[in-house]
Amino acid sequence: MNTIDICKDYELQAGKYIEAFIRNINNYRTGRASPDLLNGIKIKYNNKIASIRQLASITLESTKSVIITAFDNSLLPIINKSIIAANLGLSSYLETNLVRILFPDLSETYRNKLVKLVQNEAEKVRVIIRNTRRMFNNKLKDLFKKKLFSKDNMEALQIKIQSITDCFIKKVNSIAICKEAEVLNR
Repeated sequence: MNTIDICKDYELQAGKYIEAFIRNINNYRTGRASPDLLNGIKIKYNNKIASIRQLASITLESTKSVIITAFDNSLLPIINKSIIAANLGLSSYLETNLVRILFPDLSETYRNKLVKLVQNEAEKVRVIIRNTRRMFNNKLKDLFKKKLFSKDNMEALQIKIQSITDCFIKKVNSIAICKEAEVLNR
């Protein structure tokens, strides 16, 4: 295993954690309409489980509402029931050929709770990234013990991995700050 592979493997692994972090916090309702909030809702259709996106188009109508237009109008009542059952705090209305979802304003208490959730998620990701760094550093030490790397190479790679870690931690912090601002924005 060469030095470039080790650094690339570490970047790929840490990058996956950040992508998962972004997906997780995008599911938090911020008071603004967001089709991403509906991603986790699954619907049973023809004895199969499908996401809303597979069965309908989702359109942002305004900052407070989303419209769902099913590819098959017979699915609209099922989609509406699934949204209500998801208990996301949204108001869902079944109309003739669409489902309209209204995003009510958030209370100050709920906003503060969301900020804490974002901070907790960010801290979990930072810990995972640091643990991954530790795992890669241990791998480097093992390669050094097996005399596949010189001590200078090992130390240089550890410095490189630390700089990558610092970059990813800054990215997590930046994402968390942006999400917190979005949540607190009225």
